[in-house]
Amino acid sequence: MVKILHINLKGRGETEAEFRFFWDNLHEYESRTLFLADIAELNERADTDYYTRIPVDYAQTGQVLFNWLDGTDRALQSALKRHKREQIVIAIATSKKLANLPWELLHDGQSFLVNRKPAIVPVRWLADRQRLTIQNDPKNRFLNVVFMATSPRGVTPELDFEAEEGQILSATKGTKKNLCLTVEESGCLENLGELVNEVEEPFDVVHLTGHAEIKQGQPYFITEDEYGDRLNSSTEDIATVLQFNYPKLIFLSGCRTGYSPEDVVPSMAEDLLNQGATAVLSWGDRVGDKNASVMAAKLYGALSTGLSVTEAIALTYQTLLKQEQLSRVTDRNQWHLLRFYVADALPGALVTKPTASERQPAPPLTVTDRFIDAQKRLRLLSRSEFVGRRRQLQNSLRVLKIDEQKIGVLLCGMGGWGKSTIAARLCDRLSNYQTIIWWRKVDDGYFIRLLADKFRSKQWRQKLIDSSEYLKYRLRDIFAELNQAGEKPFLLVFDDFEWNLEPRGDGYILQTNVVKVLESLIWAIRETGSGNRLIITCRYRFDWDWTTLFFVQHLDNFHHTDLLKKLRRLENFNSDKIDESLIARSLKLADGNPRLLEWLDRDVLPQENAAELLTEYESRADKWQDRVIWNQENTPKLQIDKPLEKILGLCLVYELPVPMDALEVVCEGQRQYKEQLQRAINLGLIEVSSEVEESNRTYRVSRILPRIISTVELPPEPDIYPLYRKAWEILSELWGNIKNENEEQWREIFRLKLADKNNLQRFRDGFEQMLKVQYNRESDRAFEAELRKRKYEINRSSIGENLEALLQQHRWRESDEETAWIFYQIMVCEEFEDFNVLCEEFPVQELNEIDALWVKYSQGQFGFSVQKKIYQSLGGTDKYDYDTWKQFGERVKWYDGQLWLTYESLLKKPIQSVTLEVISVLWTTRGLTRGGLPALWTTRGRALTRSKGWEGVGGASWLRLRYIGQRWISLLSHQCLTDKI
Repeated sequence: MVKILHINLKGRGETEAEFRFFWDNLHEYESRTLFLADIAELNERADTDYYTRIPVDYAQTGQVLFNWLDGTDRALQSALKRHKREQIVIAIATSKKLANLPWELLHDGQSFLVNRKPAIVPVRWLADRQRLTIQNDPKNRFLNVVFMATSPRGVTPELDFEAEEGQILSATKGTKKNLCLTVEESGCLENLGELVNEVEEPFDVVHLTGHAEIKQGQPYFITEDEYGDRLNSSTEDIATVLQFNYPKLIFLSGCRTGYSPEDVVPSMAEDLLNQGATAVLSWGDRVGDKNASVMAAKLYGALSTGLSVTEAIALTYQTLLKQEQLSRVTDRNQWHLLRFYVADALPGALVTKPTASERQPAPPLTVTDRFIDAQKRLRLLSRSEFVGRRRQLQNSLRVLKIDEQKIGVLLCGMGGWGKSTIAARLCDRLSNYQTIIWWRKVDDGYFIRLLADKFRSKQWRQKLIDSSEYLKYRLRDIFAELNQAGEKPFLLVFDDFEWNLEPRGDGYILQTNVVKVLESLIWAIRETGSGNRLIITCRYRFDWDWTTLFFVQHLDNFHHTDLLKKLRRLENFNSDKIDESLIARSLKLADGNPRLLEWLDRDVLPQENAAELLTEYESRADKWQDRVIWNQENTPKLQIDKPLEKILGLCLVYELPVPMDALEVVCEGQRQYKEQLQRAINLGLIEVSSEVEESNRTYRVSRILPRIISTVELPPEPDIYPLYRKAWEILSELWGNIKNENEEQWREIFRLKLADKNNLQRFRDGFEQMLKVQYNRESDRAFEAELRKRKYEINRSSIGENLEALLQQHRWRESDEETAWIFYQIMVCEEFEDFNVLCEEFPVQELNEIDALWVKYSQGQFGFSVQKKIYQSLGGTDKYDYDTWKQFGERVKWYDGQLWLTYESLLKKPIQSVTLEVISVLWTTRGLTRGGLPALWTTRGRALTRSKGWEGVGGASWLRLRYIGQRWISLLSHQCLTDKI
C-alpha cells in the first residue's frame, strides 16, 4: 500500500508561510512557520549549485533540501520512520516555487531517498484539492503507448528523432506481448490528435519527444507542421488535441518541460495539469537524447509488467543510479532530471501483471489491405502501419500543396523501396483531390476513359472523348470548365511507370505515345492554372525535358529505427522461435529492402528448410532479383556495363551513406566518373537520402548489387588498401572533427583506417586521431569498438618498445600518450570490459615494467609509484576520499585550488629532448611537477564528459571525479607498486 506524505505551504502575509506535513487525514498535520525568503534562498542556491554546468555534489544538494524540510524538530525524519517498510510518495505542493527545487535528490546523509528499498519517490503536486488520492484501475491487458517524435527541419541541434523510439523498441523487444507502441510518424500535433481520437479506448500513455524551449519567459514544445517545418506549440495546443481522450500519463520528453521560468509562469508539465491532465512526466533541465532514451525504455518496460507509475519511476531512478556507480553512463548524470507532476489523483498501475488471469496480450502488428483505387493495385497502409519515409512524405506534401513552380512529384529508386506506398499515403493525405490511378502502361485511350469516368457532366465526358480536336486542347477546355464549376482538382498517379520507358544510350527515355499523353496533360494544367497534380513512381530516372517540372524524391533502404519498426511488423523476423543466425542472414540478404524483408519473412524463414533456402538465395540471386531489379522479357531491363560496374565496386568501400564528395574521391581516375555516378543514381543502384538540398544528401551503393551482379565487387587485397586510405582521408576531412557526435560515422572512419594493412602504424595512427578529439565520447567508443574487431592483428610483442625510446629522449608528452596507448592495447587484447575493469585487474608484470621505465628515465620524478607515494603521504588509502584526491591534484598541479586543469594546460606543446639538469625548471615553467605524469590514461573511459575542465581527472561534476579517482586508486593499489615505496 502506498503512503502519501503531503507537504504544503499556506501563505501567512507577505513574508511567512505555514509549512504542513500530513498523511491521509489533512486535519492531522504537523506544521511550523517558515520565511518565504528561505525558499527564495534555496532557489538561488539551486541556480548556482544545481542548474549549472559544473554542479555541486548531488548528494550534498540533496542533504541541504532534506535538512530544510526536516527542520530542527526532525519532522520529516519522524514522518518517514512512521512508515519505514512501506512505499512512500512525498507529494510536494507546486506553490511558492517549490516545484523548481530538485527534490529527486533528497538525501538523508546515508542515501538518496529514491534509492531506498522500498523507494521514497517525490512528486510535484498541484494542490488544487486538499489531499491527493490514489487511482488504481489497471486494465487487464497490454500497456498501450502512443509515441510521437518531433524534429522540424532547420532546428538545431538536430534531434535524432527516432533514437528514443528505437531505444524503446530495442529495450522492450522481449515484452512485445506486454507493450503495444503505436508511432505517430508525422511529428504534427494535429495528426496526433486524429490518431488519439480514432481509438475506442484512450491510450495509457502519450509520449511526446523533441526539443522544448523557454523564450521570453514562455515555454513551448517545438513540433512540426505537415511539411516538417517548425511550429512552437504551447501546452494549450497540446491539451487541445488530447482533451477528449486524455491518457492516464503524458510524457513531455523535452528539455526543461518540468522547469518554471518565472514565479507567474508554470512549467509546461504543471500548466498541462491546469489544462486538464492528471499526471505528467517531464525533464527538469536539459537532458541528453541518449539518457532520455534509456530512461524511457526502462520506464515503459516496468509499466508494461504491471508496476504502478511511482514504482516504475523509482525503478528507473535506481537502475540509472546503479549504472552511474558502475561508470556505465553515456551522458552527464541526469537520472534526477525526470520529474513527475500530478493533480487530483496519483495513478497506480496502468495495466495488470502479465500473470493476471485472462490478461489480453498486445495484438500482433498486422497489415490490413486497403486500396486507393478500385482495381486494388495501390495499397494504402494505415497511419499505424506506415513505417518510416517521414521526410520523403513531408517533402512531397510540401511540393504538392504549396509549390506552384512544380507540377508534381517523381518518386524513384530500386524496386521494393516503397514508392507506391508513399504514393498511396500522399493520396490519403490529399483528401481534397480526386484521385486517378494508372498502373504500368499508359495509352491515350485508357487515359481518356479513366478521366472521363470522374466527370459528373455528360457534356464534359463527350467533349473529352471527341477525337476531332487535339488531346491537349480538349484537356485545356475541360480543366477550365471544371475550375469554374468549383470541382475538386485531380491527383493523377502513374504507378510502376518504368513500363513506359525504353532504353537509349546509357539511360532511358519515354515511349513516344507516353510523351504525347503526359505533355498534353501538363500543358493543359499549366495553361489553365488548375490545381491538378501528378505523382509518378518509377524505378529509374529518365531523360525528358519536362522533368524539371517535378520534384524528384529519391529513396533509400530501411535502416536504424525504420528497420526496427519494419521488423516488428514481420512475424517471423520478430519471433523467438526462429534461429537468430537465420534472421541475421536474412537481414544481410535483404539489406533493408522492405519488399525483400516481407518476402523472406513470408516465404523463407517459416520453412523447415530455411537454412538451405537461404544458402541457395545467397548464391543464386537470379531466384529473387526480379523483385528489385527487372531482367525479364517485355520489361525495361537494367542498363549496366563494365565502366558502371567498376564505379559501383569502388563505392562499395563505404558501408555507410556518405556525401557525394566521398564517392567522387574513390572514383577519381575512372573515365567520366561523375557522369557514371549520376547514371548509377538514375538507375536506382545508389541509394539517396531524403534531404531536399542536394549538398546535404548522402549516398550508398546497395549491398544487394554484388549478389545480383557478380562483377560489382571491391578490388581484391592488396589492391584495395590505397582505396581504404583515400576513403579514410576524405571522411576524416568531412566528419573527423570534435563537433561530430555521430558514433556510426566515427566507426566508419576508424574501420577504414584499420583496414589499410599497408600501413603498419594504422592502430597507433587511429589512436592519435582519437586523441585529437579526446573529449569526443562517440569517437572514443567508435575507436575502441573497431579496435576490438581487429585485436588479433595487434603485435603484442612490440607493446612497450616505443615507450622506452621516447622516455630516453625525455619526450614527455609523447611518452604519456604512448602509455595511454599501451593501456588501450592491453584492454583490448586481454578482453577487459573497459578501463575501470582494466585498472582493477591490470597485468602486474606490464604495470611494473611501465612504471620502472618512467621512474628510471625521469630519475624518480614521474611514474605510478611516485604518484602513489605522494598520495599516501597525504593520508590516501585504497578507499576513495574526495578531499584527499583534491589535495593530491593540487600537489601534482592537476588542480589549481578552484578548477581541475585541462590536459593541454599541463603540456601546452610537446616537450622535445631536454637534459635532466633543466628538467626541474621545465616542471615549474610548463606546469609540470613531481608526480604529474603519467596523466593522459586517466582521462580515458565511459565517464568522459564534454566540459572544458580536464575530462576524467577534471570533468563536469564531483561524481565524475569520483569515478576517475576510484579508477586511479584501483590501479595504484597493485602490489607491484606498493613494493617500490
